[in-house]
Amino acid sequence: MFQFGYCERVLSIPVGEAMGGYSGRLGPSEGTHDELFARAVSFTLGNDTIVLCSVDVVGLSRKEIVDVKRQVEEVTGTPPDHILISATHTHSGPRVIDLFAPRVPSSHLVYDAIRVALLGSLESTMPVILKAGSVKIEGAGFNRRDWDPHSEVVDENAEVLGVYDQEGNLLTLLYNYGCHCVVLPPENPLYSEDWPFYAQTEIAQQLNLEMLPIFFQGAAGNINPVGVPYSGGVKHTFEDAQQLGQLIARQILAGLDDLEELPEIPPDGRIDTITIPADDPDKLEDFSFATVEEEDGVPKVITEVQVLALGRLLFFAVPGELFGEWSIDLKQFALTRPAWVVGYANDYIGYVPTTDAFKAGGYEATMMGLSDKEGEQITSRLKDLATEL
Repeated sequence: MFQFGYCERVLSIPVGEAMGGYSGRLGPSEGTHDELFARAVSFTLGNDTIVLCSVDVVGLSRKEIVDVKRQVEEVTGTPPDHILISATHTHSGPRVIDLFAPRVPSSHLVYDAIRVALLGSLESTMPVILKAGSVKIEGAGFNRRDWDPHSEVVDENAEVLGVYDQEGNLLTLLYNYGCHCVVLPPENPLYSEDWPFYAQTEIAQQLNLEMLPIFFQGAAGNINPVGVPYSGGVKHTFEDAQQLGQLIARQILAGLDDLEELPEIPPDGRIDTITIPADDPDKLEDFSFATVEEEDGVPKVITEVQVLALGRLLFFAVPGELFGEWSIDLKQFALTRPAWVVGYANDYIGYVPTTDAFKAGGYEATMMGLSDKEGEQITSRLKDLATEL
């Protein structure tokens, strides 16, 4: 049987430090509405293990993630290409990457928590049965580029992985869904997971779970919560976040009976470094958080893409804000295999629009997009890695 481990750690960022996600912040954090976590799970069959970690921050630094993975490998032997670490992209957390301004002084505490959570998930495991499937989520997310005729698509599927004990009792679940965590506006001064806090709480309460469900952000690059326009101007509340989170939770709960058991195939992983040229050197001023080098006068961002396999389940890990159209493309490539598209993974490189959306312009392309070829480059390499698995 699969062996499963679970560990969570509070990020412990002090109140009073800068918050991330929005350029228009009015001041530092003033308190905590709900704790921010690094939550990690491990899956082992025989001698093979993969580990996934979800972190309640807006984005992650590749350098620190590489260091954390190396430290975990030194202690446990788990190779870096078998470890996936992603951000939930909450806009109500600390500024831990140099986006819009320098990161907070205590950002190292985030990576300390990630390392402890990863190690903890590997220290104590139990035999489990795994079941996976897709659940359609309606009325939660919309394509925020509704003015753009090339961006009309929304990936409405939440991917769900249920973890059951040997008697068939649900222990916890993981879910993957692409929707920006931006219900709470720039005016909110309190740390929060945003809508996922309420989704996890609702699921845990309804199922009486001791281990909280874990949210892995999807391809949310052009997907906002319904009622939260990209242009802003609407000041939403925690009650609005609760309404959305509970809406998503109820639909996930309704689909649990349709999950199918995963075969006992040893987990595996692949990771590959790619270089993405910037079509405009001036853009690199906004990418101070990325790993950049210059080759023949052309600035390029160095990053990584990753694919994990668990039973028949595939995890596509993307280091940025992938548009929903690419998520649908990757899931269609997987054919009959269930597939997750995990955004904000192992790094942060800004937006990854479709070619048409890039050419149509807008914030994602003109400020935080590298080139109209990056989406094809990233997804093509992910498909290659999946084929190798």
